[in-house]
Amino acid sequence: MTEGLITVRDGSSIFHRDVGSGPAVVMVPAWSMTADAFSHQVGHLGQNYRVIALDPRGQGRSSTTLEGNDYVTHAHDLHDVVQHLGLTRFALVGWSNGALAAAHYVDIYGVDLLWALVDIDMPALAVPKAPGDWAEVPCLDAFQGFLGPLTVDPEAFRRQMVRFFVERDLSDEEERWLLAQMHSQPPFVGRLLLSDILFYDFAEMLSRVSVATPTLVAVKSAWARDAEDWVRRTCPDAEFAAFNGGHMFFWEDPEPFNAVLKHFLDDAIQRIAHYA
Repeated sequence: MTEGLITVRDGSSIFHRDVGSGPAVVMVPAWSMTADAFSHQVGHLGQNYRVIALDPRGQGRSSTTLEGNDYVTHAHDLHDVVQHLGLTRFALVGWSNGALAAAHYVDIYGVDLLWALVDIDMPALAVPKAPGDWAEVPCLDAFQGFLGPLTVDPEAFRRQMVRFFVERDLSDEEERWLLAQMHSQPPFVGRLLLSDILFYDFAEMLSRVSVATPTLVAVKSAWARDAEDWVRRTCPDAEFAAFNGGHMFFWEDPEPFNAVLKHFLDDAIQRIAHYA
């Protein structure tokens, strides 16, 4: 394992952890979280793949900046990291807002380097555009109730997010670890990043990309029905899986998710080899 900081175009530093060898898999975590969130996946996949997990800008060990706290900049950071590491092909795994950074990466830089795309628990729409759409919230007004506490009481908001991330009972140590992850992100960065999700829409991108690039959409069970209906209608070529637990189901109960993710990646890399 190696880890360290990579300098991106504006001089900021992005932390990465690099484990294993083989086809590359780049993992981008959610709002306020770090590469450590993927510890169960990095160890498991690192037996067969080169796994690179990042701390996004303003989170964990990466630089905190006054500018660039948006997911387009995160996409540019991702591109610069990939270029620095010399990756010629990689699978891109985005969890939650990390999937939004991945979507912007695809919109800006295309899919020429991607051999697979994984969306972990991130609807392709912020709000529905039509009946039956799978979206983050039912209407824009819902964001007000969700985001308000982040300004009024950031600590209460973080504790609320812990319960959103993990459904099962947490030990004191686990709860402290999750809160420490969130505390690595200054509140002003958190507010800017969450404000950036108000109007996002990567539905067309996901539908288009999944036709030719192996794509997996993995969601928590609470979203399963709406999410699967939407995926089957709009991205019929994508694979879909649902898991028990909260927004962080891959950490909460990693074995089922790891099995599905590894099978998907193994199949995707075989498909690439077959058509090479």
